Amino acid sequence: MPKAIVVISANKSVADNIADISSKFASVKALHITRLDYLKAYEARVSSEDLIVLDASGGLSPRELNDGLIWAQTQRKVFGAAVLRIEPKVTTPKPIQVLSEGVDAAYSIDALQHSNWPNELIGWLYRRFHSVNRRMGDSEDVLRFMGGRATSVLIGELFGSSEFDAKNGMQEAQTDSVALRKDVITDIQFNWGYAERILYELPPLLWVCVSEALASTGRCEFEGLGKFERSYATGELSILFAPDMSFANVMVPDLSFSVVGLLQKTADAINISFPHLPVTLYELLANSNVEKRASSTLLANLLTQIARVTVNTSNYQSNQRIPEFGEFADATQAWIGLFGRVAAFAGYYVTLAAASRSLRENTELSIPMIGTFSRDGIEVAFKPTPELLEFIDANPLERSVSG
Repeated sequence: MPKAIVVISANKSVADNIADISSKFASVKALHITRLDYLKAYEARVSSEDLIVLDASGGLSPRELNDGLIWAQTQRKVFGAAVLRIEPKVTTPKPIQVLSEGVDAAYSIDALQHSNWPNELIGWLYRRFHSVNRRMGDSEDVLRFMGGRATSVLIGELFGSSEFDAKNGMQEAQTDSVALRKDVITDIQFNWGYAERILYELPPLLWVCVSEALASTGRCEFEGLGKFERSYATGELSILFAPDMSFANVMVPDLSFSVVGLLQKTADAINISFPHLPVTLYELLANSNVEKRASSTLLANLLTQIARVTVNTSNYQSNQRIPEFGEFADATQAWIGLFGRVAAFAGYYVTLAAASRSLRENTELSIPMIGTFSRDGIEVAFKPTPELLEFIDANPLERSVSG
């Protein structure tokens, strides 16, 4: 679902700053309002997912500011849009105390030059997950597989962490259960190792789903990646690929879809991933510093942030004990299953964002046994490997022009 940032400002630099940030998102548009009489025309299109930025740093008259504030407060009250106010220059770029009723936060104009400003803006824009009627298609299957694998990896990492604690005298050795430290999943050191395994072990599941879908149904579509379709139009098997707009243009994808039909733990994981996930994807795609945009580091930081929410959401208690691995009945019913699905959901999008960025920088991206994505200007093409074509061509379903 498209989001909008309505910028009421007489300052072009403010509007350009926000427009530059929004340009990294496939479903976000920035609308610059310079005259207050334009607001009425836009009023009917404001939604609870929009963000209104009122620039009081200069250029608008007191009457215009007052009219703009009244309009923004009305949209907030009636439609649920968030409202930010930009204040004149002060000595600190930190958020300042909200001064007006109906304004969610106020920032100094200096804050727009601070490195954390994009994260603040994105956090307000994606302050919650928005469920719509659009289904995720084949991505739902991928998330289910990834969720199971991520949970399994998490259990292994937790047991490894507990064994380390026992050997170092941090907890008593147990014969029939393992006691977890209260802060185990909020530990950045723990999540560094977990993130690396997620980014290594989960992506192959996506490509398995691509090849299986092409062999069985002849087509598939994945959020943030695009559509694949097999074809025999030329008499020989070929694979058609239509990239998702976000994948082709190196943008944060549309993160609104239906959670109907998903496992409850997956739906919960999606909800608690906001606003942290969109912020992380922006950092990965927009940051020019190679070290600061390393996928594993960003994912580890993301998991550490969401872990605190997971702990609170799942009523996680200190010294909670987990039965031995062989007796662990159903991980999806515990906080472990929730955090595992958080890792899967985040890992899915971080993987695709990193792939999109790599393709922009290197013009080619090869997936072993699957194929090669290549970029020519703004066009993205896919060339399957002989192994993938052989696997699909061996499918016993009756051939047609579309496969």
